Amino acid sequence: GREEETMKKWAWLISLLVLLLGGLWGISRWDGSSSWPVANAAKVDSSFTAPVNISNSPSYNSTQHPRLVIAPDTYLHVTWMEGILDTANGPAYLKGREGEWPAWEWAGPHNNPGYTNPAIALGSDGTVHLVWAGGGGPPYDIYYAYKPVGGSWSTPVNISNMAGNTVYPSIDLDSQDTIWVAWQTSLSDTDTAVYVRS
Repeated sequence: GREEETMKKWAWLISLLVLLLGGLWGISRWDGSSSWPVANAAKVDSSFTAPVNISNSPSYNSTQHPRLVIAPDTYLHVTWMEGILDTANGPAYLKGREGEWPAWEWAGPHNNPGYTNPAIALGSDGTVHLVWAGGGGPPYDIYYAYKPVGGSWSTPVNISNMAGNTVYPSIDLDSQDTIWVAWQTSLSDTDTAVYVRS
């Protein structure tokens, strides 16, 4: 009697616990704020296409830190650090869209041992704006170049011109097409966030 009743209660509690944990497992995913792993991966993954190799770099090259922006005409403008790791790296650039991926091009010198980490933005007129850490360092400087529609890349310009090691740039344009660039600078063991504008 009583022992059988106790076993039924425990069985009911265990079933409820399994249902609750199963529900959490099914709806939770890793997003940086939870320790739950990605669940129902097939459902999540089915909403994306299969990966497409757009760099097609030689096997001895290193392709890192890709960044992209999407233009109103649906073309993707992509940049990344390309080259031989710890030897000669620079900013690569590619414009394309699904089914139309031409060969990429250099947007600037490729003489950096590392840290190039380019960033990209688009102007309202379609001009591509690019920044990266360059100069063949360390220490590195932040360089800027642009490419107008139908044109070629401008000569890169050093826009940091400051002491220390300047790396990890980011870039954006506001509604007036003013260019804003931020980066990290390291001087005397202190890291600082810095910005400039055009």
